Amino acid sequence: MVLSHPPEVVINTAGQWAAGDGIRVGLGISDAEIAQDLRSLSHELPGWQHLDAVQQGQFYALWHGFHQGPFAIVALERIAQWLHPTLFSDLDPAATFDALLPTPPALSREGHFWGALNAQ
Repeated sequence: MVLSHPPEVVINTAGQWAAGDGIRVGLGISDAEIAQDLRSLSHELPGWQHLDAVQQGQFYALWHGFHQGPFAIVALERIAQWLHPTLFSDLDPAATFDALLPTPPALSREGHFWGALNAQ
């Protein structure tokens, strides 16, 4: 289906898996690890490395922990910027995430919670 209807953008949900178990995003995960996992996935899925979304760096990963509760706004801001970077250039999902964390934070911000094949 994806190859017959190529998307302009691909956004993958991701988590804190062990290396090789899926796209890693979240606590303790680096931008380089995210990009490597996206690169690996794009090569493992037949034909995906030829998709415009992959070739143009529009191949993303987003921490699935954002999909619940007040953190959903962080995901929405990040997705808005990926889909319409000029229109939503004034959003700052990292600042929104930080603002939602209690002081002291109950959730560590050590790690990366989204990433791109060609890290942005």
